[in-house]
Amino acid sequence: MAGKIINKQSGMSLVELMIALVIGLLLSAALITIYVSNKKVFWDAESAAILQENNRFVLKLIVNDMRMAGFYGQVDYRFIDNKTTGFASGLCKRGETYDDVTEEFSGGGGTEYEYSVPVWAVEAGEQIPSCLSDLDVDPNTDILFVKHARKIPLDSGVPASANKTYIITGYLPEGGNVFAEHVDGTGDTSLETKLSTGGEFENGLIWEYVYHVYYVYKPEGSVYSQLKRIKLEKDSWSEPETVAEGVEDLHFIFGVHDSSVTNTGMVTRYYSASEVSTAGKWQDVVSATIYLRGRSTMSDVSYYDEKTYSYGKRADFTPSGTEARYHRKLLETTEVFYNNQFEQNRR
Repeated sequence: MAGKIINKQSGMSLVELMIALVIGLLLSAALITIYVSNKKVFWDAESAAILQENNRFVLKLIVNDMRMAGFYGQVDYRFIDNKTTGFASGLCKRGETYDDVTEEFSGGGGTEYEYSVPVWAVEAGEQIPSCLSDLDVDPNTDILFVKHARKIPLDSGVPASANKTYIITGYLPEGGNVFAEHVDGTGDTSLETKLSTGGEFENGLIWEYVYHVYYVYKPEGSVYSQLKRIKLEKDSWSEPETVAEGVEDLHFIFGVHDSSVTNTGMVTRYYSASEVSTAGKWQDVVSATIYLRGRSTMSDVSYYDEKTYSYGKRADFTPSGTEARYHRKLLETTEVFYNNQFEQNRR
């Protein structure tokens, strides 16, 4: 009797295989969607954190500089005897004009050792000073200039940099009269001999002189901007240093004291930078409101910014097109120039 052959199928049928593949694809798609969603949430959160931190850092840095404006080592600026070699004097002038034909700057007054004006600014649209003409300054933003002495004097034994200038202050041994001498750094500790017993300025203090310029850097044709700063050195201005990424606009409104109205040193009127210059009131500025508009460094195709930004005396700004694909944050703070306010009370 011939054996009976049984044809028995094992494993999955084609239908079962197709069902398994479909389920697998659905699960994979779900996992990928969750991953992409979480990744986007992460990048959005990180971008917002970077934007917030950059803006906060910039405001803190500028406010700290403004707070010290007009401080020249515990003495009245009228006592300062400028004995620097003056190599850098006149490199950054206020009130310059530019001739488009000759492509040359003219006029204006040097500001490097103008102690009576510790804060001044150039408003968006005004002539950019010659000291910044080759630095790709965004002409649609304000430029800030601040000068003061460091809040802590030079420690004993610390060399006075040959590339900086210093203000020596104290009281003369005989008569107790105040002195203040602005001198060049020596590259060593030799300035301290003036402060030693029997020295020219016995028991005096040495303060580093600081002059900072803040501006928004944006090369022509670029969509990215940065806040940069230059510092006054003995014979030139320093190379620009990057302060923060993503600073899109910097704008200032200054509080001015009018002694004909009150002698309290309080604000009697608010001006933009150009209005202060026109009125010739830079010596009377006692406060500033800072407006900082920051923008994320990366665009977001899923985001569209429809807000209108209104602040200070700036024209309203509403992003459009690809510019609306960036996240933005507008911060505002006000700082009082205590040294200038005190000076106003004395007049």
